[in-house]
Amino acid sequence: MHDPEALTPLPFGPDHLAFLSDDLDADYARLLAAGCLDATPPKPAGTGFGRLAFVLTPDGARIELLQRDLDLRIPEAPSALAESLDYFAYAASDPDAAGRLFAETFGMQPAGEGRFRFGHDALQLTTPAATGPRFPHLALRVADVAAAVATLTERGLAPERTHDGARVTDPDGLAIVLR
Repeated sequence: MHDPEALTPLPFGPDHLAFLSDDLDADYARLLAAGCLDATPPKPAGTGFGRLAFVLTPDGARIELLQRDLDLRIPEAPSALAESLDYFAYAASDPDAAGRLFAETFGMQPAGEGRFRFGHDALQLTTPAATGPRFPHLALRVADVAAAVATLTERGLAPERTHDGARVTDPDGLAIVLR
């Protein structure tokens, strides 16, 4: 067994992906059979609600599996800024191998160049920079990019316009793309 915290210091910001599971033991075994490393075997969650496990993908990304005793999906609430999470970026050392893992083992549906989906939840595989975070940015879907930029500016942030939306950085350096 490997302790993921012992491998490298955890950065501020996102350090792993989490997936809900209906059968934690079977999903955990399937990931190990697919080449992931055992990081934390299935155990009770610290919250007391359900169980969790961690694996490391072949390129070292931490993946958490959660099987909960309660519904974690809450109804969507109206938001003045973001409508939903558009995608989460994952800088994979081998995007082709990571794509096979997410499609063949996790069962995510390919959705275009380096993108994979479970319904509305999406993952965008990127190639890592020489240095930088494993999960370099996330994207939020907004109804009106210009209005979101104005709201963020009013709130003291300095979003930058991009060719397909805008980008702002959180206090820990995570880039947040608005689309």
